Amino acid sequence: LVIIIPFTIDMIQNLGLTILQVMNKYGFRAKMYFFAAAINIVSTIILSYFFAGFGAALSTGLTMFFTSGLILNWYYAKKIKLDIVLFWKNIFDIFLKLLPLIIVSFMINYLLNLKWCIVFFVLKIVIYTVLYGVVAYFFAMNEYERNVITRFLNKMMKSAKGEHR
Repeated sequence: LVIIIPFTIDMIQNLGLTILQVMNKYGFRAKMYFFAAAINIVSTIILSYFFAGFGAALSTGLTMFFTSGLILNWYYAKKIKLDIVLFWKNIFDIFLKLLPLIIVSFMINYLLNLKWCIVFFVLKIVIYTVLYGVVAYFFAMNEYERNVITRFLNKMMKSAKGEHR
């Protein structure tokens, strides 16, 4: 979790990387990660000595949080002029709307506590994905996003029926 949570920040703002590439400002990110890697090596050695594997994970997680979470967001806001505050406000709003589904899913998974079975595991993934899509469609997406999904599904249905333009 100490690695996955900070990495989630990086994954959420992946579109920012495309903007950096288009604006030919990707070099800042490359230099930042080069220095972050050097700092991460040193801090991993130190924290691993005291906390073993958890120390290594903590070092990487903290490095990712500071680079992707703080420095890149500062760069996006100040140098690229993106409205990062609004971006993260929207992300937080979506997260809050999807949080009940996440909590219910964890509770069901905990209560069912079935032995490992690949079929059941795949079934849970499919059910969660469908529920996530439905909840996201009705509660987290804006009208434009819902229209894109609806058009896509309509094209898929026409294609499945053999209707071609």
